[in-house]
Formats: sequence, C-alpha cells, structure tokens
Amino acid sequence: MRTFLVPDELANFIHIELGTKLEFDEIVAKVWDELRDKKLTYRRDKRVFRTNDELSEIFKIPMSVNESTNWRDPKGFNVMTLQKYIKNALKKTEEEMDETVQINSNFHDLPKILASEDRTWRRIKVMPFETKFDKKGYTFDPTDIPEKTMRDIIRMNVNLLNQ
Repeated sequence: MRTFLVPDELANFIHIELGTKLEFDEIVAKVWDELRDKKLTYRRDKRVFRTNDELSEIFKIPMSVNESTNWRDPKGFNVMTLQKYIKNALKKTEEEMDETVQINSNFHDLPKILASEDRTWRRIKVMPFETKFDKKGYTFDPTDIPEKTMRDIIRMNVNLLNQ
C-alpha cells in the first residue's frame, strides 16, 4: 500500500514524529482516535465529528460542518467524509514535494505508464544507467541513442521483450 509523508500540522495533531511516512489507513485510524480523545464528536452520534480552528486549518474544513447531525451528510464532517478531508491535508504535502521520477531499472521491470499520460511523461527525467539485455544476445546502452526520448526507449525494449 502507498505511504504518505504526513504534513507537520497533521503529525502534531495525531502525535507522531515530524517527517513520518504512514499508510493512508493508519492516518485515518490515528485521526479518528484523536477526534474521540479530544471529544470532537457529536454528543448524540459519535460518527459525526466537530471541528475547531486547528482542524479547520489542517483539513480545510468549513466551520459550517458543525451544524450537521447526520453521519451520512455529504456536507458534514463524519465517518463518510473523513477520508476526503484527510486527503485535503495530504494534497498539500504532495504538491510541495518535487516530483521527479527517476527510472533506474533493468528491462525486466519496465514502468507501467500509458502513452496517453502526457503529464506523466513530462515529469520523467532520464537518468544515466548501464544495463545488459541478454535476450537474443542484444546489448542496450541508452547513451548510444541520445536523441531518443524515454518513451521511444521503453517502446523499443517492450518490443524486444515481446519477440
């Protein structure tokens, strides 16, 4: 499962060390525990949460959610919308990180990227590496073909694997 770097404000809220990476379900569990511990639940239904200034800032929750009393209210802060608000907090971290994709792989572990994903292709940075491809005695060195793009190199090797 994918791990996320927990933003500092969220890490302080759930009492974990700054710079910690957790799986999404672990973050949800810790946030839920903290909401119960701080008594930020609706008194009649513990599945409905209440927000304060700190939570509102971390999760980008409007204060109007405190008017909700139904645990299924899509505009409220409850068990049904908790993950959505946690994702709001995690988006900030992902946007702040410099997303440079480095592909240092041998050709047995090709990345699964569709040709139609133009935004992904723009983020890929070709890193120099040496590899030997032994199928049919073919040796491939990407520095021999500097004018080729990463897309062409991957397609060439996919074709070789399919032969």
